[in-house]
Amino acid sequence: MDNFSTRSPIDYYYNQDRRWDLSDLEDSQGEDGSDEEDNQLSDYTLRVKDKYIVVSSLDRDWVNSSIAETPYNFTVMCGVSSKSSHAKLPELPKNIKSFKIHKMVLPNKKLNVEAQNTVKTYIHNDPYLVVNVGGFNSLHNGSNKNIDLASGIMITLTPLPDSAVNTNYKSVEFKNINESKTTFDINPLSSISSLIININNSIGFPPTKDSQDVLDIDGITLDVVVGDWDATNLIIQCKTYFCDEHQVGDHILIKNYKKIIKGGTEIDTSIEAQSYNDYINREEGHKIVNLSKITSASGNYNNCIGIRPPVYIDKGNGNQSERPYYTTLQANTAIKSFDLTDITNNVETNVTGKLINVNLQSHLFINLESLEKENVVGGQLI
Repeated sequence: MDNFSTRSPIDYYYNQDRRWDLSDLEDSQGEDGSDEEDNQLSDYTLRVKDKYIVVSSLDRDWVNSSIAETPYNFTVMCGVSSKSSHAKLPELPKNIKSFKIHKMVLPNKKLNVEAQNTVKTYIHNDPYLVVNVGGFNSLHNGSNKNIDLASGIMITLTPLPDSAVNTNYKSVEFKNINESKTTFDINPLSSISSLIININNSIGFPPTKDSQDVLDIDGITLDVVVGDWDATNLIIQCKTYFCDEHQVGDHILIKNYKKIIKGGTEIDTSIEAQSYNDYINREEGHKIVNLSKITSASGNYNNCIGIRPPVYIDKGNGNQSERPYYTTLQANTAIKSFDLTDITNNVETNVTGKLINVNLQSHLFINLESLEKENVVGGQLI
């Protein structure tokens, strides 16, 4: 249980009749290191306050971190505001009385079973999923170790039929079937420094197999086929092939992409290229409009993702127009055209950049009960 700290006096662990009082609460300190309110404790009473924490696998450092985290296996650091290789919560939860995995939202993808494309499966086909948060587990007495280590046993909120209608739901909600929670009745937990999260199926393995939510970009080219409304799509060629976890309509985010001079190895530093990079790396991301692969590739997997170019609808005349910087780049033939026969990972030499699929992430909703001091006179929390 190394994900939290405790400041309990040693006699708490040997004298179960000894209860916490106000002086034991984890509190802020003055500049000189002393408790600011030691002389005022009699003016306060304890109050149990509900707190709600939401964590998402999307918020991990998927661009720079060398740590192999996935949507089903990641860590959240608490009380951390600086750069971290993990997802982080700025606030450090303190004086915890109870911890519960309340609900969970996972992607509802219709995926191939193993290496074929005829038989499909959904993430909710398992009878239940198990969430294990280190330090807040071992709540259940089950018939296997996977259940024994569970912080929460999660089932779909409403039983879903195994039919094509499920493809209309991009995500599915799970609930804690027995409302299990870790409680600290006698000795409240001083603080939580991290949440080490693992999500497995009923037999102890990740819910989906070989899913790649993060892809390295090999280059971005112009499609050779004219897309909707006479605008040619941009094709993101990836360094690895992927199965059907990436689907048309999915939402992707791109970071650290920098356009390379066509035919060269250096970053294009033109003003137009900088604006183009800003568009590719924009915070709102992009929608996948098509998926493809190099035609000469022998496999069945894709390695190309299509997104819309920098165009907009002129509301004055209803016509589609290109952004000026994009028009200039095309006029100068500065963007390489998509080559259907080029199977080498060298579309843009020395290119950087990664993408992540927002629709492949997990989201956990955690309920905490914490002790806080309340002013007896004014009823104001401090």
